[in-house]
Amino acid sequence: MPFSLRGALIFAACLLVFAFLFGFAASAQSSSSSATLQGVVTDPTGAVVPGVTVQIENPVSGYTQIAQTDASGAYAFKNIPFNPYHLSVTATGFKPYTNDVALRSAVPVKLDITLQVGAAGETVLVEAAPGAQDLIETDPSTHTDLDRSAFLDMEQEAVKVSLANLRTFPWIAEREKQGRLKLHGAHFSIAEGRLYVLDEAEGNFRPA
Repeated sequence: MPFSLRGALIFAACLLVFAFLFGFAASAQSSSSSATLQGVVTDPTGAVVPGVTVQIENPVSGYTQIAQTDASGAYAFKNIPFNPYHLSVTATGFKPYTNDVALRSAVPVKLDITLQVGAAGETVLVEAAPGAQDLIETDPSTHTDLDRSAFLDMEQEAVKVSLANLRTFPWIAEREKQGRLKLHGAHFSIAEGRLYVLDEAEGNFRPA
């Protein structure tokens, strides 16, 4: 049955209100739409290197984070938007280190780094990790498509997580089992002016 634009907006608004009433919407989106990158920085002998500056940057979106390794040589970046990033490491007495890393999942990514002894003018460039790609391209439409796709994926994943969280309430699970309540997940695309409804059997969103 086709949805009018007004009806779709009302439906989407009701979903949002329902989510916030149960206090899980923010945490659900946070857990599914951001990544974590962590690791340990060592020297060529395997000894940890504290006080190292580690930076990640996406020159397309302008997003950047900087961290310092702790006494155990560990660093961590949390709540990072899904995207590819340039990672750089600088420390006195060591060659600068650079790498590309793609963050596509809420599952924490571990990236341990070994610094090479040398002057600041020398750089250790590591080949891009699988899934990463050069962030500086002449065609910006590639990144536009990538960002749209990434945002769409995390919004739809947030809907799935929200439904799963709702079902942790015993009274909801009981009523759903009895057939007295039916939960539907939906995502409204503002760009298309179209409502997409989740088909839980297949795990896909289909136009309403």
